[in-house]
Amino acid sequence: MTKSINYDDNLFSITAQLQNLMELLELNLDAPFFKEKYIKDIAFFNETLNAFENALFANLKLIQIVDYLYALRRSRSGLLALLQKIELGEKDLTIRISMSLGNELTHLIEAQQRSMDIISSRLKRGIENYGRPETTGEEELTILMASMVYDE
Repeated sequence: MTKSINYDDNLFSITAQLQNLMELLELNLDAPFFKEKYIKDIAFFNETLNAFENALFANLKLIQIVDYLYALRRSRSGLLALLQKIELGEKDLTIRISMSLGNELTHLIEAQQRSMDIISSRLKRGIENYGRPETTGEEELTILMASMVYDE
């Protein structure tokens, strides 16, 4: 059974949730209640984006591959921004998250940057390199339509 991924909605949801988490870091949230949630969310988003990236790179012939890659890069950028805000944060919650993650935080930041570079590189190659299915041009469509016989 082939599994279909709804990239548009999934990546939109991830990007929105990351933005929400970023905005919530502006509040004075109590670290004992929220630190583990943030750590689990970061792990979830990183793993999910890795899975989406692997699935997309394995199927570069998707009709909307370029749109999906842009959406993936946007989500990666959101995760990177969240990680950097945690790394540079001065509030108790960000300090405690950063301390709990330790060197993993640096590795996660570097991984997001590498992934974004790879995605950008793929996008720079252009649409023609993705083996998009051929589409019917206007002239070809006119010829095909003219040759159709309609029975009334």
